[in-house]
Amino acid sequence: MSTGLHPTEIGSRLLLLAFIAGGLAACESSTSDVDSGADKSEGAGGSGGSGGSGGSGGDGGTGDAGTGSDDGTTEPPVPETECDDGADNDGDGAIDCDDDDCAEVSQCQWPDSLAHEGAYDFDAQSNVECIIRGFPLDIDVNDCITRYTAELTPVTDESQACPTCDRTYYGTLTYSENSCATELPALELPTDAYFGFIFTSDTEWQLVGKGPSGSWDAAVDLNVSGDRFEFSTTETINISDDRCSNSPLYVGDLTVSWAFSIN
Repeated sequence: MSTGLHPTEIGSRLLLLAFIAGGLAACESSTSDVDSGADKSEGAGGSGGSGGSGGSGGDGGTGDAGTGSDDGTTEPPVPETECDDGADNDGDGAIDCDDDDCAEVSQCQWPDSLAHEGAYDFDAQSNVECIIRGFPLDIDVNDCITRYTAELTPVTDESQACPTCDRTYYGTLTYSENSCATELPALELPTDAYFGFIFTSDTEWQLVGKGPSGSWDAAVDLNVSGDRFEFSTTETINISDDRCSNSPLYVGDLTVSWAFSIN
């Protein structure tokens, strides 16, 4: 069952980015001046023989007119400017981000996959007391930790994507340690997860959480630590029990930590 990872409401601070890439290369062309030669005619009369008439004048020569000529330069090809339309717009055989023209476009620098690590670290309250009919009853609560990893890849189904994010990733969670399943049976742990990201810059990422209802309504800034982008939050865990007159019982604090790195 996919529940999404959303341990607490952290507030809504969505940042919508628009990345615009473009610019066409300037084309240069010039036409050489055309020189037109002046037409000239020259006639020569021949002398007639005895009793003959004079010869007629000869036809004059005509000059060739000059035509426009190319200056020898080659116009550069129009570069790819649409880097997310699935088409080879400039006809060079490369599409979208596979085209070198798109190398500096922000969306082409977004990760194709992410390595994700997560942990639930429960710090139990040392003294949990349940009052029944006026008598205190001590309850043993132990520390626990749950860890998992996941390989995240971009979501292609738009119905599952975060509408305000640059890119949404999905992955199946693999649990390497899960003692909290015993200590906190009420803690519902997901089997897979969706994460939405807003890539503000190379060192500034925002993570948008998917709530239990499937809504994308919480955004947090990730902290950079080496080549990892990290987030951590701690929340109080209270357990309700109708047998305890002092219910709900504060049993400890749960720290949720997430880390993401580019594969």
